Order: sequence, then C-alpha cells, then structure tokens
Amino acid sequence: MAEFDVRRIIEASLAKKWGVDTYTHLMREISRGIDVSKDAEFQHKFTGFYRLRRNETWRFEFYNLFEQMRKSGNATFLEIVTALKERTGQVETSFSSKMLNTLKPEMPIWDKNVCQFFDLSNPYGNLEKSMAYYGHLLEKFHAFSESPDGQKCVDEFDLLMPSYSDISRTKKLDFFVWAAADING
Repeated sequence: MAEFDVRRIIEASLAKKWGVDTYTHLMREISRGIDVSKDAEFQHKFTGFYRLRRNETWRFEFYNLFEQMRKSGNATFLEIVTALKERTGQVETSFSSKMLNTLKPEMPIWDKNVCQFFDLSNPYGNLEKSMAYYGHLLEKFHAFSESPDGQKCVDEFDLLMPSYSDISRTKKLDFFVWAAADING
C-alpha cells in the first residue's frame, strides 16, 4: 500500500477545490515581472480563475491596462476602475479589484460573495458608488481580518495548508469567504 499522508491529502484536496495552485501560479508570474499584456498563459489562467467572461476586445484593453498598472508599481482602486471605464465604457468594480489584489495582495477583492458576506450593495455601473463602496469594503474587511473569526480563518488555513502559508492574509480570508458562499448557497 502506498504511503497515506492524511494532512497532505486534505491540503491537496482543499487547494484543488479552492484553486489555490492557480492563484499561487498567477502571483508567482506577477512577481517574476512577466508582461501580462502579452503572456497568453497568464491571461488564460487569470481569465479562468476569476471567471472573466468578456469579449476579446474587452480583454485586450483589460490586460493592457493590467500591464500598465503592474509597471507603475503603485496602482490604486480609483486609478484602475477609472481607467478601465475609459477603455471599455463599463464600470467594473469586481474585475478592477481582482487586478488590484493581484498587484497588491493586501487589497481585498470585490465580488458577489464578498458583498453577500459583508452585507454590501452592488454599485451597478456607477463609478462614484463603486469607489465609495470599495471604501466600505476596506473598512469591513479590515475589521473582519482583525476579529477573532478572521484570525481563526487564517490559523486554520495555515494549519490545513502549510505549503501555502506565504499567501497574503487577505487572500486566505477571501478563500474562506468564497467557501462560506458555496456552503450557504
């Protein structure tokens, strides 16, 4: 019988279910300094991981902006969401936050699961609301991160997935928020 390592099996199962290997691959590629506007593998993985269901023209603009923000080294949510609206004509709160989190892992992601978890409203294409609501998310996410429940999530993540302990605290919490949404429907 092959060696049976229960902890390794749990870690690998969770990592696969939550897409942790894909996420760490994306972060590793960003840290290597790849040109995200030209790297088809990165684009394919990012598009799949974050369910970026937009047409080719939109994705071209998105990844060109992504590379511009990566090179700048100091992207902000305001800068990304505004520039993406100028390029695509759409206010993309969620995809702007996902780009920002990839560039600055300490920044939280905005999506329907996060909105539900923190009881936030969707700005529905309104740029001013998008910026204000992201500010509310920052406050609520920080409070959760510093709470006993937030600390418990991080501790359990590190216990169950020690190979991924270098993932940002913010992303560890984001994985739990997504898992809670799956469980709660």
